[in-house]
Order: sequence, then C-alpha cells, then structure tokens
Amino acid sequence: MANLREEALKVDRFFWSDQKKSRCCSTPIGIGEHCWIRYLGNNSTDFNHERDMSNQEEDLAKFRASIDKDIGFQSIRTKLVVICLIFIALNLSGATLEEVNTFIFKININNHIGLSYFFLGVISFLFIRYYAYAYQYRVQLDKLWINRFINDYKIYNASFTQKHMSGLLSKALNFDIEDEPGLEFPEYERDGFYKRSLTYLRYSRDENGNDDSYIARISLTDFTNTKSWKLQNYLQMRKYELMYSIEAKFRYREYLDIFTPYLISAGALISFIFCDEIIEFMNTF
Repeated sequence: MANLREEALKVDRFFWSDQKKSRCCSTPIGIGEHCWIRYLGNNSTDFNHERDMSNQEEDLAKFRASIDKDIGFQSIRTKLVVICLIFIALNLSGATLEEVNTFIFKININNHIGLSYFFLGVISFLFIRYYAYAYQYRVQLDKLWINRFINDYKIYNASFTQKHMSGLLSKALNFDIEDEPGLEFPEYERDGFYKRSLTYLRYSRDENGNDDSYIARISLTDFTNTKSWKLQNYLQMRKYELMYSIEAKFRYREYLDIFTPYLISAGALISFIFCDEIIEFMNTF
C-alpha cells in the first residue's frame, strides 16, 4: 500500500506540472487526487476506508478535548451528581439532617419533607441546566457513529470519478452519480423513530445562468421512488444502524460520562417516590 502511495504521488506531481496535457479528468482542481484514485484501482476502497478512519479518530480526539475543557459542563455535571447521590443516601439509609453549619450561623431542620422537596427543586434546576450543556455533545457523539455507519462500504460507497455507487442505500437512488455529484458524500439524517433520509448538495443554475446549490433530501421511508428499495431493505438498514449505535455506547467513554448523570437523576427520583418499597425490599436480604 505504501508503494502504491509513492507511485500515486509521482503521478500526482506529474499531472500538477502539466495539467493541460492531462486527460484524466476535466477539472484542474483536485486533478491529482482523482488520478490517484484511478491509479490505485482495486485498492482505492481500502485507501478511502483508511482515510475515513483517520478522520474519525481526529474528530474523536477533538471532541474529547472540547468536552474536557468545558468548565461549565464539568461543573454542572459534578453538582448534579453530588446532590443526587446525597439525596439517594438520605432516602434509602434513613438518615436525617438535623442542622446545617454555615460560616455565619447554624440552621436547624425540623421539616424533613420540606427538605426533600427542596432537594427535588435543586435537582430539577441542575438537571435542566445539565441537559442544555450536554445537548451539543450528545449530537456530536451521535454524528461520530453515524459517520462510521454511512462510510461502511456495505451501507454506501460512491465515487464520482469512477462513476460508481454500491451498498445497501444505493438501491434507494433512482439516478446516477454522474447526474448528482453531491451523492459522493451524503449525510444520513434521523427524524424520530421511523423516518430516515439522505441529504446531499445538489448543483444547479439559476435563471441568470449562475451556479447555485441547495440541500436535497431523499426519503428512505418512501418505497415508491425505486423498485429496488423495499421495506426489507429499510429494515436491514435499521439493523445495521442499531448495531453501530450499540457499539458506540461501549466504544466511546463519553457516552458514559454524559448519560450517567441522567441515570443518577432518575435514581434519585425513584428513591424518593418508592422510598418505603425499596427499603422494605432491602430489608429482606
């Protein structure tokens, strides 16, 4: 593979030095890259896969750096987890707070029910703030595994220079990549539990003859566009999607970091509502 790259670089330099004589592709921009793909032949898929994996590792590293440096996110997460754990311990251990020492005075606590509702109010406030902080990271995490999913050659593989489309999702397309170059790099979108679609950049010309582009969408839940895309293909796609989603939950430690406060918050609420039942169940052991 390394020798092929070295030879491809030689071809790349040759075409850049004499673009007018080159007939490998019609556009001078990126001509070397196009010729490289053609020169590699059967190994182009392996090279593209290796390049995609490298890009995904870089994106993951940037994501981890951004989440580790987000002081506001880290602070809210810590406060939410600590308050929830204290509340769970108070509910399930039978312990009570008699007084709170401050730097100025002491507070005696007599209404323990009121204290419980106070904890619930604080937890609710911190939960809402944490949800807002964590939303962007949940979206980025989902995008990481969705990119891995759509880049799987069994799901979708396309090359404009080679005029080639293959994979499961290619059955949902009723036109060639020569007519829609943007299909070389589509985006996979999810809308709720059922709706799925492919979006890509479509090129056109306006009334004045100027180049224009817009986002086009292909519904993967519409089985009337092509005869080859059927419900069984959609279900097979969803099976692959589920596999990549489950794998990501264990592959990326950030999922545990982000979703653990949600689980602990739910545990705090359950410990308050079903406090007596849980204590009675624990006493049976």
